[in-house]
Formats: sequence, structure tokens, C-alpha cells
Amino acid sequence: MQDPLLEPLGSLVVRPPVTCRSDAALGEALEEMRRANVGSVVITTPDGAPEGIFTERDLLRLAAEGELDAAAPIERFMTRNPIGLADSASAYDAALVMARHGIRHVLVMSRGELKGVVSERSLFALQWRSLRHVIHAVQVAEDLPGLKRAALGIGELAHSMLAQGIDAEHLTQFISVLNDRLAQRIVAIEAPRHGLAGLAWCWLALGSEGRQEQTLSTDQDNAIAFETPSGESDEEARARLLPFARAVNRALDACGFPLCPGDIMAGNPECTLSAREWRERFSGWVRNPAPEALLKASIFFDFRAIAGDVALADGLRGWLRDLVKGDERFLKTLALNALESSVPLGFFGTLVTGGEGADAGTIDLKTQGTRVITDAARIYALGSGVDTTHTAARLRGASEALGMSGSEVEAIVEAFHHLLLLRLRNQLDGGAAGRAPNRVAPRELNEFDRRMLKESLRQARRVQQRLALDYRR
Repeated sequence: MQDPLLEPLGSLVVRPPVTCRSDAALGEALEEMRRANVGSVVITTPDGAPEGIFTERDLLRLAAEGELDAAAPIERFMTRNPIGLADSASAYDAALVMARHGIRHVLVMSRGELKGVVSERSLFALQWRSLRHVIHAVQVAEDLPGLKRAALGIGELAHSMLAQGIDAEHLTQFISVLNDRLAQRIVAIEAPRHGLAGLAWCWLALGSEGRQEQTLSTDQDNAIAFETPSGESDEEARARLLPFARAVNRALDACGFPLCPGDIMAGNPECTLSAREWRERFSGWVRNPAPEALLKASIFFDFRAIAGDVALADGLRGWLRDLVKGDERFLKTLALNALESSVPLGFFGTLVTGGEGADAGTIDLKTQGTRVITDAARIYALGSGVDTTHTAARLRGASEALGMSGSEVEAIVEAFHHLLLLRLRNQLDGGAAGRAPNRVAPRELNEFDRRMLKESLRQARRVQQRLALDYRR
């Protein structure tokens, strides 16, 4: 049976939307909501285009603030520019938008026309656990115990989603969105406790979090970019930021995101740099791609803004795109380094296992599977000037550089997500006693999963062979 949340939003619209004009009185709008027994009214322009929305939550807020004036126009109270999705979008897409923006209603549009409204309640009536209590727990957390409870709720929800059969692409995005919200809350709590006034800074996610591909077992990879205020040196600004960064790192660790063994964290002075210093660091890696630079490139090039001044990250991303695009020497060095990872398939397509001790007879799904595709996607995206950090979006955006049709690229994307799904399932099950979280024993898989694992690894080898053809010359 198909997951209900794969249903298109259009199929969830069971009645025309309740609408009113912006000059309608608040009392009239509330009467329309009562009569239709709905939790929202869409405010439209004379030609029917949505320009605002008013919901039950807005009503409660107005009542609490003592600002209820039934005769006042609804325009005064509505939320402008409501978010809408095409009727062909899935319920997953709507839920992701709700989680990301903290809203409970999404407009359903068809060729620019308003067709209806889908609420959080209608989405999660599809036998899905509501995100609301998890997001609310994050929003109201004021101290470490509250943050830890919120983090526990995120983990429980992720496990529930996986157990219900949600696909890896959507699940990893949900995990990342919720973890983003948690990190943003930690940053919001810690920032006022430190002397950061007058300092522009941006908290960056790196690695899998930067790619929005976090699994259930992941450590921290983060950094800070800042703009040094006039009259202050980079060192002075960094000295103000580091206590804040280390406090955030400690809080994340307490919430279940272990400290990075390689110290790739904002609390490390080497990872809290001014925008100028980051440009110098990236330029050095590109000009002199030593082994250490290549290792860091695989982590730092996937940065994504989480909190603070997002413009700093956007500016750095645009500058980096122009620096790397077309730099064949650097891209070739990256490719040759990526090609050192071997896909665990024998000459006749048999699975090749390895490992020692508890890991004997296993395959590392991360190092020998997803990372092969992630590395190739990064190289082609950098070479093509594709700004996104998400692996699937990188592959799709760089399909021309890959020299593959859309269907061929989608096969690689599906293989990537299947390998991610196996990793997630393995982590959910806890794996065998003492086994590394990303290692799976093919002998323990059923026949179907073994076949899918083989096919996914064939696709990984295929994109790696494409990389070899393009850069081993």
C-alpha cells in the first residue's frame, strides 16, 4: 500500500477554500469560518489571488493581546503572503514546509489559482504523528533540560517515520530541518549570554548536516563566518565568538550530537574565521590541494547557513562558486582523491565484504556507498557552478556535465537514497552488537534487500566510472 503522505495535495482538498476580501470585517470573516467549520480563511484580491490568511491561532493571539475588534478590516490582522504549493506536490512536501516555517496551513494552487487549503491537522490525520509537539518543544525550550527533551522528541519522531516506511530522501530532510530548528534554538539561547553586540556572524553546518542528509547517528560538523567590525581585529572578534561557539558545541553534545573527533567545530579557532580568512583558507586549498586540503574540502565545501547573518554565507558561497568553477586542476585532484574509494563489488558483480572483529563480513554503507556518490556529485556541482549542497539536487543540476539523461541521473539518485535508507534502518535496528553503525552484513539481508544493495552499488560504481573517464586524463 502506498504511503498516504505520497498522495498529491490536490487529492486532499475536499472543499473549496473559505475566502473573503481584505476590506471584509474581522467579524464577517470569523462568521464564515464558523459556518464552514474550518480553521482558516484566505484573503484574496478582486481577481481571486491569495494575499493573506487568517487562522484560529491568529484569533487566539489577538484575544490574548486584547486587540479583537470585530468591525476592523481583516486586512489589519491577516498574515500576508501565505505559502502555497502546487496541487501536484505531495503531503510530504507540505509537511516539510510546515516544519521549516513553523506554520499550520499551506495553500493548494493549480496553475496560479487557489484550489484549497491543507492544514497540519488534515495532513497528520493520514495516520502520521504530528510534528507540532516536537517543534513546540524546541520553540519553548529555555534551558539544557528542555533542549534535551526536545532532542529526544526529534529522535523518537525520526524513528517513528522510519518505522512507518517513509523514504530516505524525505526522512533525511525532515531530520535536518528539525535538527536545524534545535541548533537555531540553542544559538538563540546562548548568543545573548556572550558579548556579541555589533558583530555580524553566521553559524554554518558542514558535512552531512550541510547537505541536509543527516542520519540517526551523526556527530557535529560546524563553523562560524564573521565580519570584523571597524576598529577591531579578526583576533579580537574571534575571541568574542569562541566562548559562545564552545557553549553551543557543548549544548549540542548534551542533546545527542557528539563532539567531532576531528575537532571540525566552531569552538575550534581554526573553524571560526572572518569572511576574509575563509576566502584565504579556501583559496589556499584550491591552489595547493594537498591531502589535508582534499579531506577538508569534502567537509567545508558543503557549508550551509543555520543561524545568524545568512548573507555572510551567501556571499561566501557565490565567491567560492566563481573561484572553483572551471578550475580543472583542482577538480581533477578532487576526483583522483575520490576515486581512491572502492565500491565493494567483485568482477562478476558479487558483494565484497571486509572488516575485522565484530565488523567482519560487512560493507561500510557510508564510506563504500553513499560517500562515493556524494563525492562525485560535489565535484560535478563545483565544476558546473551548481550552488546547492544537497547531493540529489547536485546530481540533477549537473546532469549535463555528467553526460547522462534525466532518467539515468534519477537512477543514481534512487541508488543514493536506497543506500541512505539501509544506513537508517541499520541504525534504527542498532546493528549487531559492537558493530559500527554504518556497516551492514549482506548475509543478514533478505534476498530483495541484497539485490537492491547490489544494484545501488552498481549505480555508485557507474558514477565513479564516469568520474574516472572525465578526470583521469
